[in-house]
Amino acid sequence: MIDAFARAFPRTRVFLNVGDYDTLNDYAALRGLHFRQDGLNPGGPSANVGKRFYHPYARRGVICNYELFSGYKEMKEKGWGVAETFAKGLEDPISYFHINLMGYKELKTAPDDVKEPILDLGKRLGYRFVPTHVCCNQTLRVRPGVPSRLLVDATWKNTGVAPCYDSYALRWLLADGAGKVVAEQLAYPRTPTTLWWPGEEVGLHGMITVPAGLAPGTYRLKVAMVKPEEPALRIALGIAGRDSGGFYDMGEVKAEKGEGTTATAYEEGFETGTAGWTAAAGLTARPDADAHTGKGGLLITGTQSGNAWNYVSVNLKAPLLPASRYRFSCWMKVDSLGAARKPPYLKIGLSDAAGKWITNAQTNTYDLGKPGTWQLLEGYAETTPETAGGHLAIEKGSLEAKITATLRIDDVKVELLESP
Repeated sequence: MIDAFARAFPRTRVFLNVGDYDTLNDYAALRGLHFRQDGLNPGGPSANVGKRFYHPYARRGVICNYELFSGYKEMKEKGWGVAETFAKGLEDPISYFHINLMGYKELKTAPDDVKEPILDLGKRLGYRFVPTHVCCNQTLRVRPGVPSRLLVDATWKNTGVAPCYDSYALRWLLADGAGKVVAEQLAYPRTPTTLWWPGEEVGLHGMITVPAGLAPGTYRLKVAMVKPEEPALRIALGIAGRDSGGFYDMGEVKAEKGEGTTATAYEEGFETGTAGWTAAAGLTARPDADAHTGKGGLLITGTQSGNAWNYVSVNLKAPLLPASRYRFSCWMKVDSLGAARKPPYLKIGLSDAAGKWITNAQTNTYDLGKPGTWQLLEGYAETTPETAGGHLAIEKGSLEAKITATLRIDDVKVELLESP
C-alpha cells in the first residue's frame, strides 16, 4: 500500500495514518511519505506517536500532522478543553493541524474558547521565523567612484514548534525616503532554513553592495524572506511591519560622504631589496636587474630541498579590512621550473586577529607555454568578517619536492576596491 501511494503521487505530500508500528512508519518515511495521527486529546496522541515518531522523524524531513479525537460538542461532553488539547499537540513538531471541531462556516461564529486557541495555534504551528537582533554599520561611507558595503549581522530564531521543510533566502535592501530601492542583495543563509530548529538561534553575516555615487542621507534597511525558485513568494515573519511588497523595516541607516579613490594596501617594486620576501628551503630570493618596470625585480632561484607549497612568501604588515573586496596582482617571468608539473601563481592568504589562517584566494596561473616572458597575474579576494591580516606567496599548487626553479616577480600590488 505504501509503495502504491509513493508511486502514484511522486510530487504530492502523502500522509500515513501512523500507529503503533515502528517498522511500517520507518518504511513510509524512507519512501517519502509523511505522518498523520487522528487521535489527539488532552492526554496526548494515541500510541504516544509524538514522542516516539514525530520528534525523531521531523528532523529527517518528515512532516507531521494531528487531527482531533473528537469534535467540539463531544469534547464539551467529555470535559476536554480545546486550549489544553491544542497545547498538548503543540508539544510535538507538527506542521499541520486539522481543526475538525465543527464546520468551517461555524468557525466564523465560534465561541472564544475555540477562537483564542486557534489564534495561538496559528502563531506556533510549523515554523515561525523571527529576527531577534539586527545590526549594521553605524555609518555607511558612500564614495563617488568606489562602491561601498553595508554589513548586516542578524540573529534569527524559529519560534514555531517544527522545522522548516524548504530552503529560503533573504533579500536585503536599502530604500530612500521616497521608498525607492537604491541597493539590494540576495543572501543564501550559510545554515539553510531547513536546519533552523525550533527554539534555536542562528547567527548570519550579510552584506549589501552599495553602488558608487550614492547620495549622502538617511535610508531604511529592509528584509524579506523569499523562495529563490519563486521570487514573488514572500514568507511571513513573526514580527510586525510588513509592507505591501512583503518587506519588513529593520531600521535607519545614515550615509555620509567618504573618500572616492581606490586605496593601495600593499605595493612593492623591489627597487631597494627583497622587501622581506623569504624563499622556501633550498631556494634563494635576491634583487635582480631584470625587471618588469624600474631598475629591479626579485629573482627566485635554486633547487628546493624540502616539501613546501610555495616558492617565496611575505607577511603583510598592514592589516586587511574585514568584509572587503581586494584586487591583488604581480608580474612574473619564468625561465625554468625543472620537473614542476603545475604552473605558479600568486596567492593571498587571509588570517584573523590571532594570526589563524581563514582561507586563500589566487590569481590566474603563469602560462608555461610562453616561458621567458613577463606576464600579469591578477586575482580578487573577498575577505571574511573575521579577517584582520594576511600574507602573499608565489604558490606551486602542490607539495612537489626538489624542484629546480628560476623565476622573477615584480610590481606586486594589493588594492582595496570595496569596503564598509
